[in-house]
Amino acid sequence: MNINAHLYRQDDRRAEDRMTVERTGTLRLAENPPEAIIVADLTRDGCRIDAPVPLAPGTMIGVGIAGVGTVQAEVRWRKGSIHGCAFAEPLRSGAVTAAVMSNVHPFPGSAEPVAISPKLSTRTSAMLLTGIAASGWAVVGAMLWLFD
Repeated sequence: MNINAHLYRQDDRRAEDRMTVERTGTLRLAENPPEAIIVADLTRDGCRIDAPVPLAPGTMIGVGIAGVGTVQAEVRWRKGSIHGCAFAEPLRSGAVTAAVMSNVHPFPGSAEPVAISPKLSTRTSAMLLTGIAASGWAVVGAMLWLFD
């Protein structure tokens, strides 16, 4: 028999569990060029990032997250290069899942992600559909022949 237990800190006010993301993102500061960061984890209300520049608590930033877009956030704490951020507005429903399941991957040497499309060509899709339909009719024909 398994018993699941959860420990909660009293000062941890998160309404949702953190989702591990560990993906490349983009840090946007007012007058600076975009910087590559790692988005370590994510909730609808905030995230933890690993940024190459130290950001003081209270700093407003833009965090580019693959599958979500750029989100305005306030840096709440910093420990070395790790920063905790609270979003100005909660993410839309499903955004955390989109970030975790995103098919967007970083292009080597670039801070900006590039979408990788899993779509099949029109010809391949048509051939696949024709094959599936033909096999269905073959099964129907075989059943009629066996039970005739």
